[in-house]
Amino acid sequence: MDRELIVVGIDDTDDVSKETSTGSIAQSIADAAVVMGGELRLGITRHQLLISDEVPYTSHNSAMVFEALIAPDMIDAFCRDAESVIAKLRAPTSNPGFCIARPSLARKTRNYSDETKALIDFGEQAKVRFCKIEEAYGLAESVSWVSLKSCGGNEAGVVGALAGVGLRMGGNDGRFRGKYKLFDAEGEKGPLTVGAAIESLEASTPGPVSIVDVNGSRLDPSMPFLPIDDIKPIMRNAALVIICEVNEGVAHPFSKDGLNENRMDKGARRLVCEEFERDNDSGECEDDRDCCLNCLYRRWVAEGFICVKDNLEAATLANGKGRP
Repeated sequence: MDRELIVVGIDDTDDVSKETSTGSIAQSIADAAVVMGGELRLGITRHQLLISDEVPYTSHNSAMVFEALIAPDMIDAFCRDAESVIAKLRAPTSNPGFCIARPSLARKTRNYSDETKALIDFGEQAKVRFCKIEEAYGLAESVSWVSLKSCGGNEAGVVGALAGVGLRMGGNDGRFRGKYKLFDAEGEKGPLTVGAAIESLEASTPGPVSIVDVNGSRLDPSMPFLPIDDIKPIMRNAALVIICEVNEGVAHPFSKDGLNENRMDKGARRLVCEEFERDNDSGECEDDRDCCLNCLYRRWVAEGFICVKDNLEAATLANGKGRP
């Protein structure tokens, strides 16, 4: 059966109560595609957009995107299901945006290259400047193979949904949701070679994969590879890529903590108050420690993060709820 590639982006489905997360909703939508006979390509990616007081966001201002192969005659039904999932799971005060691109239709148009570049450029711009809702709608309306829709609220989520799709199509942005574990052919977690690690990835991940050093050079397949429990792949060159630090001839894959480039003082990151509560989306958390970095109440800002505990309590009381 012929299947068509779709690129799906969502943004702004949660609120300060954090009773749901955009990552978990994206997973539910991806699961719906699989139930319809679709197949995910690589996995769900998280794309970091602009951190600025101009932009209303809950915690990180990141969009969630995935690619899937699905029968063309199921795409309309998939979109309806996706919108139903968002309607059911979104936070009441959120502003969800839903975007779907169909690149195979794009290739039938004369302006495919220009339109694709415009989408990628919009995604890149959303990382560095405030993009207006009208800009997002205007671009989507000019590209026949892209559908962009607000699923409630003030429509702000359409910006991130479209930007995320553009960044995913660019193939050089984002980190894959979740923590990856690699095993050998017998299902054991012991020492591997780079080649065996790639085979393990390929067995569970439809799409191109690669393991490289910090300079982006592919590692020798015979090099020893030391697996960890929380490998965090990134997207580069339209592939799932694991970056490794090579020490004494052994490849050590990076976790999210190793990839992190935030500008906060390491000591300040590890301060924990008595009110600590772990974020409800593990993809938001950097490691397994109880620290402000992983707290439900932290909100990322340009200089690091701030605590929104008081705002969260106010929001839950306003909704007639107790502590989450």
